[in-house]
Amino acid sequence: MSTYLRIGALVEVVAAADGSVSESLLGSAYGASDDSFIVLAHRGVSARTIDFILDRIVARHGLRANGVIYADGEDVRATVELARRARVIIAETPTFQEALSAAGLPFFPATQAAEAFARVRRSESALRDGERAPARHGQAAPVLS
Repeated sequence: MSTYLRIGALVEVVAAADGSVSESLLGSAYGASDDSFIVLAHRGVSARTIDFILDRIVARHGLRANGVIYADGEDVRATVELARRARVIIAETPTFQEALSAAGLPFFPATQAAEAFARVRRSESALRDGERAPARHGQAAPVLS
């Protein structure tokens, strides 16, 4: 029997013009990790910077069951392939948005992250309640070993 990792959302994380990273976006992503794994595809932002922000969020809200997983967002092709396995995709840069559109993958802009994370929670809630939620593109993400 194979084991699968459900990816609730893939979130592109980039720095703003002033070099800051949205704590609000990361907080929302972390909150959504109660229900499923959230992949943070970082581009131009180090995992260490994200860790620093998430440490503050975890200190305020406690440790979540699933948490987040990092992916190298600089590799756009690999990130798009990973995005195929996510129920929801949040894309911030035109480069990533264009690659997703070319692959036929729907996405939310970062400005609509709250709506996207609400969709993840509804989908996971339906699964817990025994309903069969539609899988995106008919795929589940295999657990990485």
